[in-house]
Amino acid sequence: MTIQNFDKAFSWLGDPFIKRLVEILGVDAIRFVGGAVRDSIIDKPIHDIDAATSLLPETVMSKLLKAGISVIPTGLKHGTITAHSKGLDVEITTLRVDAQTDGRHAHVVYTDDWTLDAMRRDFSINAIYVDAKGKFFDPCGGVADLKQGKVRFIGNPHLRIEEDALRILRFFRFFAWYGVGNIDQSGYEACCKSLMCLEKLSIERIRDELFKLLKAPKPYKALERMSASRIVSEIMPDSAHVEHIDYLKALEVLAGRETAIQFGIMPWRRFICFYGADYAGYAQVGKALKLSNVQIRHLTQIYKASEFLKEKTEHSAITDTLLKVLIYRFGHDIFEHLVPISSELFTFVSENASALKDLKNWSVPICPVKGRDLIDSGYEPGPEITNMLRIIETVWIDSDFAMSKADLITEYKEHYDS
Repeated sequence: MTIQNFDKAFSWLGDPFIKRLVEILGVDAIRFVGGAVRDSIIDKPIHDIDAATSLLPETVMSKLLKAGISVIPTGLKHGTITAHSKGLDVEITTLRVDAQTDGRHAHVVYTDDWTLDAMRRDFSINAIYVDAKGKFFDPCGGVADLKQGKVRFIGNPHLRIEEDALRILRFFRFFAWYGVGNIDQSGYEACCKSLMCLEKLSIERIRDELFKLLKAPKPYKALERMSASRIVSEIMPDSAHVEHIDYLKALEVLAGRETAIQFGIMPWRRFICFYGADYAGYAQVGKALKLSNVQIRHLTQIYKASEFLKEKTEHSAITDTLLKVLIYRFGHDIFEHLVPISSELFTFVSENASALKDLKNWSVPICPVKGRDLIDSGYEPGPEITNMLRIIETVWIDSDFAMSKADLITEYKEHYDS
């Protein structure tokens, strides 16, 4: 099969930098493989472009450097270098076979056999090659599987998983993104029987795969299979709590709400479904997943914002003013995470589309009174200033952020200095 005239989906094959690489390495020595090829076939946007070559990595580096191409030794010991240009990076990996694996790392041996290179890959849809002329090399039947929505291990699924246990999670991730109909049974059974292999994986690799899966438009079918096989319980911190949450239903509801109010997909928001917005243990979960301090704070802020909203709406309805206060205290990003999660908040914005637009565009004001203003007004510096500022800020918020600096200081003097 050959692409005719590089149709729109494969227009990247005509990129000047791609053509330059082919010219330098030789049209018979380089083929493109992986995500860019897979996604182009089904007309999805592409992100990274990867290539395979029959040349040794040292030869690739030498040829590119001689031609003035910037080279980054990304994974040289595994045969991978990155050809860098101002507008595009291309990872180029020498054809290889796994001589020895331990479930996490592989010792590779280079080869010039394209079929052997294909057979060491995980799934048929990831072993589709295309050359610069638009001719496909598809020894594992990946094109047919891709068009049928079938995610299938290459060869024996058990052996593929023994080579790298991460393939258990990748199987479900690719099913979430590309699967149609029922999951491949032989692959699913192999994953179920290899559950203990997940213990070999670092938490960072597990975490990254989980969040890639959660980016899929409809991840719950894959997660339902992961739940049934107890993989979710195996990989999630505080799994005892997760097991009591109907996260599959929560995800399905959330996805529907995201679509209804045209909110983009946010993996962090979907991650909340496993624990609930009212879960107080996000700091511990974040540490267990080795999230950054910024990411942990993000999760804990969603919890605090949810509790704030719950407290404020216990005896009163949601108002524009209340939501401005929420945005003021927690930020626009936390507000937008919370909108599809909170039933009350979602109902409010669904019935008040103009209010949501105004809230999204609302510029968060800054309290006009600072400590220096109080000192200049005659108050002594010290810890009491902090308490005074807190009181003044509350008065300012209650005025719908309208009171001026002078009015706020006067108000404080009249009520608290008498």
